[in-house]
Amino acid sequence: MRELALCQQNSHSGYIGAFPNDDKLWTEVAAGDIRSRGFDLNGAWSPWYTVHKIMAGLLDAWLYCNNAEALRVNKGLADWTGNVIKNLTEEQMQKMLICEYGGMAETYGTTISTEDINKYKESRFYTISYAIPEHLMKGKQTINIRFVPKVNNSAGPLYGCRMLKEI
Repeated sequence: MRELALCQQNSHSGYIGAFPNDDKLWTEVAAGDIRSRGFDLNGAWSPWYTVHKIMAGLLDAWLYCNNAEALRVNKGLADWTGNVIKNLTEEQMQKMLICEYGGMAETYGTTISTEDINKYKESRFYTISYAIPEHLMKGKQTINIRFVPKVNNSAGPLYGCRMLKEI
């Protein structure tokens, strides 16, 4: 955990990642320059899915191993996420959500439950959950076929939507 915290500290942004040229990728995204053909985002293979997995691992280290540093690093990554997407328009957010983003809504919901909820509501990360039709959040079971996740592991947003609604 110390090494992850050190990596995050050296990034000066809260980011922890595993992509070549990731500074370029996230600078483009934050500026609203978004390109995706499904799983990729600006040429990087599923970067939000990767961020989700890092955050989920950090949360597990906190929940199951009582590692307070893991929660602190996770919150830094959540803050970084909010900074990346805070200036995106709704249209840009929806364009970005074409790429695979895994269980970001669920992971973010867990993070929210550990902190001042208002802090994270302001980050606009809730928008990710709205890529799923609102009627699912109202408990209806029908879904328009164009919103069905492309692969099984992208069904996490459905759980995340309900979790965010409950928070």
